[in-house]
Formats: sequence, C-alpha cells, structure tokens
Amino acid sequence: MFDLSLVYKPLVRSKELGFSYSSLIIMFLINLGKTLFELISIGLMLPIFQFMENKGNRDALLENGEHWKYIYNISEYLNINLNIGHLLIIVFCMLLVRQVLGFIYMYYQGIKKAISIKYIFDQAVKCIFNAQLYYFDKVNRGEIVNDLTTEAEKCVTGIIKIIQFLCLIVLLVMYLITILYVSNESIIFVIISLGICLMPFRPIIAKSKTIGKNITYLNQKIVSRVINFIESVRVVRLSNRHFSETRVFNKYSDNLKSNYIKLVKFTAIIAHCIEPLVIGIGFVFVYVAITYYDLGLGEIGIISVMVLRLLPVVKDLISGLQSIASINASVEAVLSRINDLFRSDEKVGEGDKISDVKGEIIFSNVTFTYPMSKKRSLEDISLVFPSGKLIGLVGSSGSGKSTLIDMIPRLREPTMGKIFLDGKQINKIAKNSLRYKIGYMSQKPQFIGSTILDHIKYENENANEVEIEKALDLVGISDLINSLPNKLLTKIEEGAENFSTGEKLRIDLVRILLKKSKIIILDEPTANLDPINARNLIKQLKTIQNTHSCTIILISHIPETVKEVDMVVVLEKGKINGIGIHEELVKSSIWYRQAFQ
Repeated sequence: MFDLSLVYKPLVRSKELGFSYSSLIIMFLINLGKTLFELISIGLMLPIFQFMENKGNRDALLENGEHWKYIYNISEYLNINLNIGHLLIIVFCMLLVRQVLGFIYMYYQGIKKAISIKYIFDQAVKCIFNAQLYYFDKVNRGEIVNDLTTEAEKCVTGIIKIIQFLCLIVLLVMYLITILYVSNESIIFVIISLGICLMPFRPIIAKSKTIGKNITYLNQKIVSRVINFIESVRVVRLSNRHFSETRVFNKYSDNLKSNYIKLVKFTAIIAHCIEPLVIGIGFVFVYVAITYYDLGLGEIGIISVMVLRLLPVVKDLISGLQSIASINASVEAVLSRINDLFRSDEKVGEGDKISDVKGEIIFSNVTFTYPMSKKRSLEDISLVFPSGKLIGLVGSSGSGKSTLIDMIPRLREPTMGKIFLDGKQINKIAKNSLRYKIGYMSQKPQFIGSTILDHIKYENENANEVEIEKALDLVGISDLINSLPNKLLTKIEEGAENFSTGEKLRIDLVRILLKKSKIIILDEPTANLDPINARNLIKQLKTIQNTHSCTIILISHIPETVKEVDMVVVLEKGKINGIGIHEELVKSSIWYRQAFQ
C-alpha cells in the first residue's frame, strides 16, 4: 500500500516548524466543517429528487424513508408549507456556509504558513549565530541557504497539504457512509472501484518521492555553486575558467529541469487519467444499479451525484499524496538542518561573567585536533601573551595560526590542555562575556551596516561623538571622513568597493576601538598594503596599544610588520618553532630566517 509515514511523520514533528498542534487541529476542524456542510447540501439532493419524483405527494414521500418524517416535523414546527423552493434554499444556504468556511480556512492556513516560515527563519538565524564553528567546517554554506529558503517554503506547504489530505480522507469516508445509507448493496462496489482507481498510481507516488529528493539535492548544489562563483568571480574570470564553470552549472540545471519535467508529467498523468477512470466506473455503477439493484430514481440520482463528487475527491487525494511525496525531501532537509544547528549550539551564556581584563593570555600544553581528522593541528602549545604588548604570530600556511587565534575567544575548544585569561581558565568564562572583551578584524574586513557610522558603531551603539572623533584621529582617518560629502553617513557599497584596502582596514579598526576591547586580534592587517602603509599601520597600532593599554595580536607574513612588534611567536606544523623579537629569531629559527630575513 501507500507509505503512510509520508503523512504522520511530518505531522508529529510539525512543532519543530512553528506549527502548534492546536493550530493544526483548528485547520482540520474548519476544513471538516466545510466538508460537512458540503455533504449536507449534497445529501439534501435526495429529498429534492424524491420530491420531484413524487410531485410533492406527502404520503408517497413519507413512504420513501424516515428522513421525510423529520423534514415534515421541522417544517410544521416552523409553520412552513414545504415546497421544492424551500429545499433548494436550504441547499443554497448550506453551500454558502461551506464557502464562508472555505474562506476562513484559506485565510487561517495562510496566516499559519507565514508564521511558520518566519519561525523557521528566526530559529535558523538564531542557531546559525550560536552554532559552534566546527559545524561550518563540515557543511556547505549554499546548502544551508537553500534549506532555509527554497526548501523551507516547500516544507511548510507540505504540512498544509497533509492537513488538506486528511480532510479529503474524512470527506471520502462521509461520502461512503452516505452511499451506505442510501444503498448498502452498492457500497462494496464503490469501495472496490476506489481501490481500482488508486492502485495504478502507487508507482507514480513512489517515483515522485525519489524525484523530490533529487530536486532538493540539485537545489542545494546549484545554490552552493552560485555562492562559490560569486565569492571567487575574479579568480574564475582571470583564470578563463568561466566556460568550464558554466558547463558544470548547466549540468546541474539540466538535471534539475529533467526532474521537474518528470514531476510535471506524473502530475499531469494523475490529473487527466483519474477523471475518465472514475467516470467510467460511475457509468458502470449506474448500469449495475438500474439492472441488478432496482434502485429508484431518487437513490440513483443521489448516488450519481455522490460518485461525481467523489471524482474531484479521489483526484485530489492522489494528487495530494503525490505532492506530499515530492515535498517529503524538503521536510526532511529543513528538519535535519534545524536539528543539526540546535545540536551545535555554543551555549554562549553558560559560565562566569568577567568585567576588568588586563589581557594576559596563557596557553598550557594545548593540543587541538579537528573533528573527523586524525592529524593534530596544534600540538603541546605552551606560551604566554603578555598583557599590554603588541605580539606578532607568524608561520607558513597551515601551521595552525588561525586555529590558535580561534581558541582565544573560544570559537574552538582545545582537545587537550588549558588556556587562561588573567589567570582564569577561559572554559569557565561565558563565551559572550569573553568575546565582549575581544576585538577581531579579518584580513578582508567584513562591513556590516549601510553607512560608515552604522559599521563603526556595530559593537557599541552608545558610542558618542567625542569617542568617535578620538577613534578616527587615532587611526588617522579623520581627514578622509571629513572629505566625504556625507561624512560618517556615507553609504558603504557592496564589499566596500568605494574605499581602498588601507581605508577599509582603518574604518574597521575604528569599530574595534569603539568596542573598547582589551584584546585585539588582527588577521594579516598588512597583507595587502605597500611597505609604507604597512609601517604606518604598525605605528598606529603601537599608539593604540599604549593609549588603550590593550594586548594586540596580529598574524603577519610581512618583515616590516614583525620587526616592529614587542614579541614574535613562530608556528611551524602545529608546534612552536620560536619565541622572541625579530633580531633573536633571525638567529635562532631557521624557518623565520628563511621567511623574513
């Protein structure tokens, strides 16, 4: 039979998508009410047919069944002289109520769909910001974006379709009960006929589930490819690789097109094959009813109406199940993504709060191994970053510099060993409290906000004009800001392309200063600067260090940079290769001498 887990599993986990069970029940009951009034209006067609057949003769009508006794009792109670017009008005009113309930259902489910999508987005963003860094080491960003946008909308639609599917099941059962009431001899024939209608489409539903998985997979790959292309567009173009990249993208898109065409074909098969099948069975039923069961015109009329009404119900049932099967992969993708994000929560608020920080950092026998890797990225690291010093961290690519730096704000935790801040073990300190004391600037500053003012106040919205002016002067960017027509309200273009590399660094440095961090971490701040600007930046950093009494750690490969710092730490293959000042390391460290002399 059909895979019923496609229906009940998403419903059981619907709370994880922002649906409350009460909202699902309300949707079901509204739809059920709509179904009941439709059924009543159709059921009243039997008395109408009988009234027409017996030309309104009361005695003849009373012989047609107990229901006429109740109809006449009600009409007498209301002092109404029953005629065909009254019956038609009642049917019309029932249909009108059905339409009102239909409007309420559509509006209510639309509201719940919007709430659910918002809930998924809100939970996803919250989880992304709180997820441990290792989670992003093992997943593709494009897949995350796709799952929380394209697949999220399809997922919520799937839950709504399941509710509609269940209501159709109830409607089908009610129709069968009505047919049983009218003619119990014909119910077996109708049930067998329904089975005949459903069985041919079972393989199509199974294939639709597989196609849905393929579409979700291809959407993830395409979005991932687009994001990667945007991030590396210059490299791709300058390498003349855009043709090969386009071919790869076209391969995915062609595959996606093929799967969508298959899905549309199956949908069309169900939509246009079920009708002649049901109508043909209906004609057979009418023939059998007249020939073998000797049913009256009223009974045949109402059963015919029922069979014709069963046509869209059966059609919608099969189409709904096929749609649910095709969306099943989206439901699984979204639920899996959100659950993975929840499990990787950093729990940033757990731990002790800190207030005053001097900035002394001690690594004691620290070793780190990435998950799913056997190789140690850092091994038995023991060193001290003195407070209030400008410290250089150097080493070849893959030597462990970024991993070491990531452990200071607890973006990563040591596999073995301990790290101390001012004598306190940092794994006892709440991550949000610790990170408030640390300023970080990446090699390529990430600009947040639409204007310069938005960006520099990002981590301290209460910074006043005096503090801002002091910070601008300290990094030597006041003249640039004053030369701009809109000053601090100047718009930042995509990637801050309206500023030079040096200007970007200084603007981002203002953000760190306004945060009033006692520990500042700079990742390759001089990598894209010429020697003169590099030396000027180091001078400004030394001024900041003395003015703010902060510990500044900078990763660098530039000789002019490390010559000016108070202390240099050399990392090579995850181990300390040397510690000292430039002149000492030229003599004691072979790697340093070869790299920087």
